[in-house]
Amino acid sequence: MLKIQPTVMTRKDGLYLAPVHGKGRGLFCTDDIAAGEVIEISPVFIFNEQDSPVVATTVIGDYYFSGENLPESVLRREGITDAAKSTCFAMGAVSYCNHLVDANAKAEKKAEHDTVYYVLTALKDIPNGTEICINYGLSWMTFRRHRSPKHD
Repeated sequence: MLKIQPTVMTRKDGLYLAPVHGKGRGLFCTDDIAAGEVIEISPVFIFNEQDSPVVATTVIGDYYFSGENLPESVLRREGITDAAKSTCFAMGAVSYCNHLVDANAKAEKKAEHDTVYYVLTALKDIPNGTEICINYGLSWMTFRRHRSPKHD
């Protein structure tokens, strides 16, 4: 019998969503968050290069991440031949992190036991009630300019 290793998913207590002027909703916490603290570990759905353009036309298109750097085993399992054209949708609060150049958190793609997930970690101390933001990077911002207007 094949033994499957679990991927532990965590989420900091006190996370909540609130409206942010000009951005829609953003992620906040009722408690202070220390630099280096893991805020959330969130599993992802993976969309191959055929599905990604379709997903881009939906509301999910405003919340997905690049599929680049996926493990070879995951690429094979998902039938992906061009990882640069694939995407990942995080199934957690990390999807609600808005962009900020001087971000106070980062979202890193990880793979463990053939499961892909994002780890949202504080880059600096985040006082309670402060929006938790990540830097989307230049490639996402360039991609975003070529898409349709944001869905709400």
